[in-house]
Amino acid sequence: MNILDETIIAVNPFTRLNVYCPAQPPHGHTFFEFALVLNGTCKHSLCGGPVKELKHGALVLIRPSEYHEISFSGKDCLYRDYYATVDVMKNICNAIGENFYDELLSRKEPLLTNLSVDEFNAISHKSSLFNCASPDYGEQAKHLSQLHKTIIIELLGCFIAKNITGNGAVPDWLNDLYMHLTYFDYIYLSIDEIIAKTGYSHSYVSQMFKKHFNTSIIAYHNKNKVTYSCKMLGNMKIIDIATMLGWENPKNYTIEFRKIFGCSPTQYLKNGKKQNIM
Repeated sequence: MNILDETIIAVNPFTRLNVYCPAQPPHGHTFFEFALVLNGTCKHSLCGGPVKELKHGALVLIRPSEYHEISFSGKDCLYRDYYATVDVMKNICNAIGENFYDELLSRKEPLLTNLSVDEFNAISHKSSLFNCASPDYGEQAKHLSQLHKTIIIELLGCFIAKNITGNGAVPDWLNDLYMHLTYFDYIYLSIDEIIAKTGYSHSYVSQMFKKHFNTSIIAYHNKNKVTYSCKMLGNMKIIDIATMLGWENPKNYTIEFRKIFGCSPTQYLKNGKKQNIM
């Protein structure tokens, strides 16, 4: 099995965006690697364990004592690696708390979690700044090094919140549902069709959604449908938009639209408020 040392990341010591490529064979590293799935799904196995399908928002930490195997499930899959040498990780962990580094290494269970929408968006926004950096970094290196450490701290914080404290954490299936709703994956589905995908009862999903997100799943789905509909206004008839998004009566679409924007879809266009929100 191939063991990658720090010379591999010397040219690009912070992060790398992985676009579709053939499967990577089992390998380990002498450094820490965080892998965050940005889009689609990928298949991942840690230390020869069972292959798991990681969906967008999934975060896994591979420690120097571990090895893993990863492959793309489709050409729409994207994931980003974040690297940290042992010295960098020790410095960051010491800043978090005494003995935290030793605790991080001693945990026997795989370090795998799913980011919330807010966590995912915050980290993705910071990571996008690396896309504008020149390949050799040059004068940017100091600034990017600080940004990199900030991101590593946030990534570790996701594990601290969910794997150490863990009380009241959003279940993986519910976080996955929330992510799909937020990114408009289920925009043309009815509530019954959406809930059926979870495998749980309507009452249980509704109860859990309200408990963790402080709103009903119906209200949240309607809010997303209204937001999504803005890009159609001016290009389609309102009655057609309403029908396409599941409202049999266009008046109900208008009622939901007013709840979000404080005006009707027609007034929204007349007031010049149409934005490219997608």
